[in-house]
Amino acid sequence: MRKPFTLAPSHTSADVVEALEFLLSKARKGDVYGFAYVAQLKQRKFIMDTAGESHRNPLFTLSLVHVLADALSERVRNPGE
Repeated sequence: MRKPFTLAPSHTSADVVEALEFLLSKARKGDVYGFAYVAQLKQRKFIMDTAGESHRNPLFTLSLVHVLADALSERVRNPGE
């Protein structure tokens, strides 16, 4: 039986690879000293973690995650802007 829809394409996402390569290059230069992430995987699975200063300072990291949540909420309220 075929699924009614697909959430994400099954091919490699060029913009995801580009974003990760950008972050890696910044980290190698010493510009990134903390990192918190959530990555979407196939079948609605995900992984999340923190590293560096983001792991050592969870209160500040939580505030940054809320900034991201606010930005995403704005995109939901105003798609296409």
